[in-house]
Amino acid sequence: MAYVVGRTLKLKKRATPLAVSGAHLTPEEALEIAKIANRTRGSGAGRTVWDMAQGFDVDLTDVTLGMLESVTHKPIVIIRAKTQKRGSN
Repeated sequence: MAYVVGRTLKLKKRATPLAVSGAHLTPEEALEIAKIANRTRGSGAGRTVWDMAQGFDVDLTDVTLGMLESVTHKPIVIIRAKTQKRGSN
């Protein structure tokens, strides 16, 4: 329901962080990292099922498993902070 309301009101889409481990982040930092991960992962077959069907140039109910298997899919992105070498600024 939240998705439909957000799309209807044209609210800003933001990636959602699912987990943070070993770091203390502000909510804004977590959202920024989630945005980077989302960009890295890509949109796969499309951002929505309608985009996916349009990309395959078929009706929504005509998308096949073979079509979906032809798309590169990156379901997980792990992001680590860069560590500075000792003595470097």
